[in-house]
Amino acid sequence: MPDAEPSLVAEAVKQAAQLPLNDAAYALWSRKLKLDSSERPPPVLQGQPSRLAEPKFFAQLMNRVMATRRFEADNAEYGSTFPRLKSAHPGVCDEDLRKAIRLAAKLEQTCHKNFSYSHPSVWEDVRSAIEKATKENPDFMFLEATYKDLQHRMCIAFR
Repeated sequence: MPDAEPSLVAEAVKQAAQLPLNDAAYALWSRKLKLDSSERPPPVLQGQPSRLAEPKFFAQLMNRVMATRRFEADNAEYGSTFPRLKSAHPGVCDEDLRKAIRLAAKLEQTCHKNFSYSHPSVWEDVRSAIEKATKENPDFMFLEATYKDLQHRMCIAFR
């Protein structure tokens, strides 16, 4: 494994250690895919890319991807974010860590649930969704970094 890859996780944990617990959980949860792939690169699928142009194959693949993401969100506190958060906040009991991760996953889901293309720009739609989500998720301090990260990730997701 290259030296740069483990440092990505180490740096994320170091940054999360500087944040309040719930914001740290969100910071680690929101980067889960990137951190996971830096620790365990996805397997190379031989022969599969040529089938991506087939609508039925592509639909099946996307259904599997979405089912996996839903499962990960529904079971977030038992996944790879837990040991990372434990490293960032070692003095916190496991149940509080798990609760923080559940809240982080819920925050992300709430932002996505509240998003609608109802304003003239995606930026306004993102701000509106986050504003609603902040009211539904009072357990977050919503530090400037957390708020900006939410904005950035939602703009990418809904552009």
